[in-house]
Amino acid sequence: MIQELSCIEGCEVIPAQNEELLIIVTDTSNNQEEEILKSRLDAISSLKLLTMVSGFETPKEKN
Repeated sequence: MIQELSCIEGCEVIPAQNEELLIIVTDTSNNQEEEILKSRLDAISSLKLLTMVSGFETPKEKN
């Protein structure tokens, strides 16, 4: 599964020390890329559970 996930553009795979968990860091530029990436991840049959957390930077307001 690590190799399959690593082949997806925009994915970085970080195995946990117990080897029962993978952390996947993704980077997309827009919603369309995000949906394509999610579809590719959903298509991996050996993936049992996928939890996604979104993080983004918001511009600071100028006073």
